[in-house]
Amino acid sequence: MKLGMFITDTNPSGAGLDELVEQATWAEQVGLASGWVPYVPWSFDAMVALTVVARETSRLELGTAVIPTYPFHPQAMARAALSLNAVAGGRFSLGIGPSHPSVIERMYGL
Repeated sequence: MKLGMFITDTNPSGAGLDELVEQATWAEQVGLASGWVPYVPWSFDAMVALTVVARETSRLELGTAVIPTYPFHPQAMARAALSLNAVAGGRFSLGIGPSHPSVIERMYGL
C-alpha cells in the first residue's frame, strides 16, 4: 500500500511556498509515497507550486487533486503538466475533473 497526503492547506488562510516545501520534504523524509496539492481559487496555482516542490524533492510523487477542466484549455493544461513532469523527473500525476457547480459556477463564475 502507498500512502500520501495533502502537502498544503486546503482552507482560505493557506500556507506560503516555504511551508509547502517544508511539508513536501517532511513527507519525503518520513517515507510517504506522494504529496498532493488541491486546485482551489484562494491558493497557489497547483502546477506552479508543485514545480517549486519538484526542485526541492527527489523521490516524492507529486499530484494535483483535482484541476477543473472548464477554466483551462486542454492544450494549455497539457503543456503545463508536461513541463512540470519534466522538472519532476516523471514523478507528476495530473488529476483532472469537471468539478462541481458550487466551484465552477459560484467560485469561478463560469
